[in-house]
Amino acid sequence: MNRKISLSPRDPVPLTTEDVYRGMQEVGSYLDITMQDFRELYEHAYRIARDRILHSVTAADIMRVPVLCVGEGDGVIDVIRFLDEHGISGAPVVDAERRLIGIVSESDVVRLVGGGAVTAMSLLHALFRHGCRPAAPLDVAVGAIMTRKCVAASAETPLAELLGLLQRNGINRLPVVDEDGRPLGLVSRTDIINAFGVAS
Repeated sequence: MNRKISLSPRDPVPLTTEDVYRGMQEVGSYLDITMQDFRELYEHAYRIARDRILHSVTAADIMRVPVLCVGEGDGVIDVIRFLDEHGISGAPVVDAERRLIGIVSESDVVRLVGGGAVTAMSLLHALFRHGCRPAAPLDVAVGAIMTRKCVAASAETPLAELLGLLQRNGINRLPVVDEDGRPLGLVSRTDIINAFGVAS
């Protein structure tokens, strides 16, 4: 990650002199400052700073690189090992030309292994029902279980739009692709919420 930023409305946003100056202009007066005056000024400056950050930070600034991808022909058992070895819960799926064609996540694997189970407990129940063997074979290709409807962003996509894409689509990770659809990086919900520091 190149830059860090705090997104929570309760987290401090770094105020620049310009933010404060613009806030003072919005208040419309320059008087002896009372607590109420300061609170009003701070609210204006805070909003200005937050808007500046949300629209100036882009996917390129915060995406994880290199992006860890799997191929559509990779076996599910290999993908399980891959996700486990890298400590990740999902990965973009690419074709032979490394173009993004889908996303595979733990929930896709759980649905396959558990015969439709989507929680840890329902997976355990399904495995015990089948004598601790998966309800479906693991020798299928990841292309058969991946999520094909894949939302992606460009490197220039601003932070505000990244947040909107994650929220509107109810997803946890967003591949960042070049103009040919090849993955450049990955932005996750966790990156946005927890891994940001302060943008200057």
